[in-house]
Amino acid sequence: MAPQVDEAATRARESFNATVLVCSEGGYLYDVIDGEHGDDSACRPESDLRHLARPSWSSTNPRWRAVFDVVRERLVTPVGLRSLAPGHRDYKAQYYGDLRARDAAYHQGTVWAWLVGPYVDA
Repeated sequence: MAPQVDEAATRARESFNATVLVCSEGGYLYDVIDGEHGDDSACRPESDLRHLARPSWSSTNPRWRAVFDVVRERLVTPVGLRSLAPGHRDYKAQYYGDLRARDAAYHQGTVWAWLVGPYVDA
């Protein structure tokens, strides 16, 4: 059974690395592929770090270094990672105001300390 599992894992890794779509204009992974509004090219940490933090999945693919560099350059701050890169039309530089204003900014640039863990793993 173990050889079959190893073979399936190898196929999954190869398929993953062959099909992950890197946003050509930014060099990072699309946030959403084939969503209801098409592909979303917002630079966010979740998809990039989720894949980069799995070295057994990504270390053999040369494009991962460039993806990591974009994350480091656009999302890393001294206290965590931004949830959206500056320059995006929806980016909110500050998380403040009433409940509605804060909810609108929650995932639009707010810095999250917990993202440091996956970043360090990557």
